[in-house]
Amino acid sequence: MGQLRPVLAALLLTMPLAACSSPSVVQAAKSPTEQKAIKIISEHLGLGTRKVMPDARLMAELGADSLDFVELIMAFEEEFKMSIPDDDAMKLITVRDFVRYAEQNKDSDAPTQVPSGK
Repeated sequence: MGQLRPVLAALLLTMPLAACSSPSVVQAAKSPTEQKAIKIISEHLGLGTRKVMPDARLMAELGADSLDFVELIMAFEEEFKMSIPDDDAMKLITVRDFVRYAEQNKDSDAPTQVPSGK
């Protein structure tokens, strides 16, 4: 059993960060924009931040309804000092979509193109 510990330690050291389950390690990898976005979404939907994953779909997986969605759009516009036209808003499906849009358009009243999927 004593020989097993160094092997496990070596395996853990070679694992990519995404494979680690420690929230503090995963949190450190998030951009400030992503952290703000997750906080906004979790607070508006009454969810813990651990449930708000980048690929989670706001309506289908996180339980947002149309009113929640409109409130999230308004919260993002205020927090990131940007304007989100209705055409762009309808293309924001996942948490990652919101993060990318905010990163590309924050502090700007003139939105750029909606980021495409992956």
